[in-house]
Amino acid sequence: MVFQVTHHDLWDYDLPSPPALLDITVQWPEVPALIAVPKHAHMYILNRVTGKPVFGVEERPVPVSNVPGEKSSPTQPFPIKPLSFARR
Repeated sequence: MVFQVTHHDLWDYDLPSPPALLDITVQWPEVPALIAVPKHAHMYILNRVTGKPVFGVEERPVPVSNVPGEKSSPTQPFPIKPLSFARR
């Protein structure tokens, strides 16, 4: 299973530390979760068995790069919950 927190990472927004492994209660039973926080202050909470987002992730349009020779992704994944830790 693969989950990409930043598509075509031109800005070095990778994961600065390993993800945390926790069991969280959303509804019974507990969900075995993987929590990853990349440099852009979002928190991705994934089911560590299935790899699927626990609270959902949506693809949103973002500005594309106009630097010659660079081709950035027109969308990026945004977690639905929790909200971002900082403004970007």
